[in-house]
Amino acid sequence: MEGSVLPVVVIQHSPNVPAGLLGNFLDEKKIPWKYVKIYAGESLPARHEFSAVVSLGGIMGAYDEEEFPWLIDEKKWLAANTRENAPILGICLGCQLLADALGGKAYRTPSGHELGFPSIQLNDAASSDPVLSAPGIDVNSKSLEYVLCHGDTWDLPPGGTLLASSDRCPQVFRLNAALGVQFHPEATADMFTNWLQSVRDSYVKSGRVPPLTDDQEAALNQRTQSSEPELKKRAYALFTAWIRTIPTLKHFVEH
Repeated sequence: MEGSVLPVVVIQHSPNVPAGLLGNFLDEKKIPWKYVKIYAGESLPARHEFSAVVSLGGIMGAYDEEEFPWLIDEKKWLAANTRENAPILGICLGCQLLADALGGKAYRTPSGHELGFPSIQLNDAASSDPVLSAPGIDVNSKSLEYVLCHGDTWDLPPGGTLLASSDRCPQVFRLNAALGVQFHPEATADMFTNWLQSVRDSYVKSGRVPPLTDDQEAALNQRTQSSEPELKKRAYALFTAWIRTIPTLKHFVEH
């Protein structure tokens, strides 16, 4: 049966932001998938060539179109496929691209990077969302715990539904079958450690004070390492719930 199933397309924007736990999950469930390395010039597929889309994070901003002109094409493509009700999961930059493409706006967070495990509070609308209301997603039916590593945020696009927020930023929204999450369910502990180092390096290079001290960064890395089994469990619960919303793929997770 797998041979007749269209793949999940995973759009990769930066070499250091891979599919991580998402790729592991899709492989374990034997769900066909493939990268589109858009940063390397690979083309986005036509609607009849995929079953669902995941747009990953990246080092750029959704507004960096002059330096990364392919962002323009991806945003047009995301908007068109959202109108067609294609299943889309946007993660971090992918979430910002979705919001920007659909009439919202992505921009730098006024207070700098949001890193680690800020409390992500679900709102009332989340209780009826097919993904966020699924078992194993939340901590206590009111909050989520996934790692965050972002310096940009977004405004809710017209027609979108806000589902969760931290104290500083919106975190999750839905519009049609498109779901944007600002946090990183796909991140392994090693991926997160590398991202923190990249954030530190970017601050130092530009003459700014890094957002974390050495001790804070070490403590956060230690917490991420020790929390990895639970983070993987919640990530797999989220990916399972998302796959269940896709008619052509749900049989892979219903056994």
